[in-house]
Order: sequence, then structure tokens, then C-alpha cells
Amino acid sequence: MSSYNASITLSAFRFPFSALSFPMPTISIIMPFRDAATTLPACLASISRQTLGDFELLAIDDGSTDESAALLRAMAARDARVALLE
Repeated sequence: MSSYNASITLSAFRFPFSALSFPMPTISIIMPFRDAATTLPACLASISRQTLGDFELLAIDDGSTDESAALLRAMAARDARVALLE
């Protein structure tokens, strides 16, 4: 395995790629949503049924006023591959 010398600059912090201690998933699913409580259960069930399990789901709440964020919080608590960004 080769070593990377590249780095990411986030605000005032420099983070070298070689310092990452976790494997990157094969697929990143980026899912923005807003007030989608009625459709999220079917969407999340579909994502969970995929045959490729090496993914991360980045769910981005765009100011929901319904129970959408709560649904994603519950899924994130059960599945470490899911992250809710509010």
C-alpha cells in the first residue's frame, strides 16, 4: 500500500491523508432532503437492501419541519454507515 503526502486544509487545520485510520467506503450516497417523512422510509429501505454493503449515506437536512430528521437519526443510531448532517 502506498503512502499519500497530500493533505486537506479545513479552516486552520491541516489533516494529512496518511493520518486517516479508517477505510473509505466504495460508494458515498449523498441524499439531500426536506420534509420527506412520507417518502423517506421507502427510500431508506431501498438503500438498506442494496447488495453492496460498502457504502456511506450522507443525509443532508435542508430545514425539514416534519419528522424527516428524526427518521434519519434513528437509522444513524442503528447503522454506522449513515450520517445525518443538519
